[in-house]
Amino acid sequence: MSISPQRENDSTTEWSTESFPQVDVWLTRIAEHLNDLRYGSLNIVIHDGRIVQIDRLERHRYDLSDSLSSVKEKGVLSHDRKTKKKI
Repeated sequence: MSISPQRENDSTTEWSTESFPQVDVWLTRIAEHLNDLRYGSLNIVIHDGRIVQIDRLERHRYDLSDSLSSVKEKGVLSHDRKTKKKI
């Protein structure tokens, strides 16, 4: 497997895992973070041409109709609550 940098008009530059063995390590780390991510993003931070950090932001999405039906069953909707009067 080889990784080619995106440079226009430069077909001579090619990176390979043989020249940069750490590429395999980072590809494995990135794949691990992406493996079970359903909704979200992966941010890779690079300093001086080297990966120094991977941030994973995961979002959890819920079906609104399921959430509302369970709340209605418990009777906890905000408009159903009686407001307390101050004396």
